[in-house]
Amino acid sequence: PDTIALRKRKFWICVGGEFFATTMFVFLVCGSTLEWSFNIDFVLRVSVTAGLSIATLAMTIGHLSGGLINPVVSIALMATRKISILEGVFYTLAQFLGGR
Repeated sequence: PDTIALRKRKFWICVGGEFFATTMFVFLVCGSTLEWSFNIDFVLRVSVTAGLSIATLAMTIGHLSGGLINPVVSIALMATRKISILEGVFYTLAQFLGGR
């Protein structure tokens, strides 16, 4: 039954959503660390960017795949059988590739 999921468009949209969200998260957080001049609010800027980015991205793709965005979360949900092994493997792979 899991191999049938590979043929469904919704499955690939979910995998693509995880890839996109992870890529955007890494891009936004790395972009917030660019320092043009010394500012005392550096830590605040990075932490607010990370928090708002992860919240926005999780809500954006949450209705598709759950908005996991983190490979550890995908592996934990796969280990506790909240998602199928096929979903867990492909979500984790997409997140690793998106974070690269």
